[in-house]
Amino acid sequence: SIPAWLSHTALDVLGQAAFGYDFGAIDEKDNELANVYHNLIADSFYNRSDLSITFEALWGFIPLQLAIMLGRFPTKQLSRLKRYMTVARSFAKTIVNTQTQALSVVKEGGKDVMSTLIKANMSEDPKTKLTEEEVMAQLTTLMIVGHETSTNTLSWALYEFAKHPGFQSQIREEIRVTHAHAAQRGDREMSIADLNSMKYMIALMKETLRCHPIATLMNREAAKDHIIPLSMPQTTRTGEVITSVPVSKGQWVIISLAAYDRLVVLVSYPVHVPITLSQTQIGMGVSAVMSEFGGR
Repeated sequence: SIPAWLSHTALDVLGQAAFGYDFGAIDEKDNELANVYHNLIADSFYNRSDLSITFEALWGFIPLQLAIMLGRFPTKQLSRLKRYMTVARSFAKTIVNTQTQALSVVKEGGKDVMSTLIKANMSEDPKTKLTEEEVMAQLTTLMIVGHETSTNTLSWALYEFAKHPGFQSQIREEIRVTHAHAAQRGDREMSIADLNSMKYMIALMKETLRCHPIATLMNREAAKDHIIPLSMPQTTRTGEVITSVPVSKGQWVIISLAAYDRLVVLVSYPVHVPITLSQTQIGMGVSAVMSEFGGR
């Protein structure tokens, strides 16, 4: 199963890059953290009952003490999330202890996020210190955000990649040529400039992010009364043509990133067809044209 192995790989890469820690997800067949991540988002947030959705919508209006009591009910979604938090916090505690001990011996420490955070927390300046609870919250958030998004995006990229054999050949050749140029310079690894020069690879990344965004929705609160003009007039069920939408201060607007990115009028190529060299905006970077990154 490619998604399952990508999940293990992403967890190990995240551990090394962000925490300077080896989770051992690839080597261990029965890794507790990898197991608790399996289908976490789907089990926690998909296939919810109407009652569950209604309850979540009313959650913000429930008194805090009552919300805490209701949160103890063993629903499927809450039980799944509590299980993740228990395991994730256990690993987070181990990471903090390991890194703290390492920094007490080697003062410089690594350049990963965790080393930087702990090094700042060991400072005598109280303004730069975080409480243990705040450190745990930072770690568990980074673990799920960095792991789940990477796994799903890579899975979709390989899915789209597999559907276009001809495009695979172009990318393989591009990788071979770029790697050869790096070797001619005496570099064992490709630089950021080399990666940014790989036009077909960037095209694949852009299409994956456009067609399969991890963040499908974006919420924004209006800071003032405003009238938003529509680039494309919309016709209502009653036949009225709308060219703008009035928004009041304090009103929440839900923007569908998934729907926006798939609007054919915004792109010069069919959906799910890899971008050609002439259509790829190379100079704008990998994600500059994606609405999820504020590019459009």
